[in-house]
Amino acid sequence: MTPTDIRANAEAEIARIAGFAQGMVGVAARHLGTGQALALNDAAFFPMASTVKVPLALTILAMVDRGALGLATMVPVEPHEMNPSGPLGEEFLHPGVALSVANLLEPMITRSDNTATDVLFRLAGGPDAVAQHLDALGVAEVRPSRLIRDLLVALYGLAPPAPEASVRDALRAAPP
Repeated sequence: MTPTDIRANAEAEIARIAGFAQGMVGVAARHLGTGQALALNDAAFFPMASTVKVPLALTILAMVDRGALGLATMVPVEPHEMNPSGPLGEEFLHPGVALSVANLLEPMITRSDNTATDVLFRLAGGPDAVAQHLDALGVAEVRPSRLIRDLLVALYGLAPPAPEASVRDALRAAPP
């Protein structure tokens, strides 16, 4: 069996499995040693969801490298940035939270913390600033476009909360 046959079989199996999903599935992979690739719907764009956390971390760490931020820089967490799902939004229930950049990066990456993500987006200058950093790195296909707060509002079908309210507050106020 040739590498082309193996790739075609793998792509066919991915397509078969994707047929069970209730939505569009996209997969792309490249073997770093050989450069061989396989894909399904690789030309389609998908919402980034939590995958945005890696390019955001790259942007923040570049700011640290430039001296614009320090890992020990303390950052206040605004009440409206508190999102459900993750240690920060679940453990800090009252205003008055400040964490270092390092203590925001760690739960964002290791526990997919949504609150830390939006705080770090604020420090980075928002999704557009992260997209500009990716452009400078030559990564044009990845387009961060919104805060996790906005993604969660869409995901949960909520009316956008007031600017000073959190998604956590909006979920509590939503009818069951």
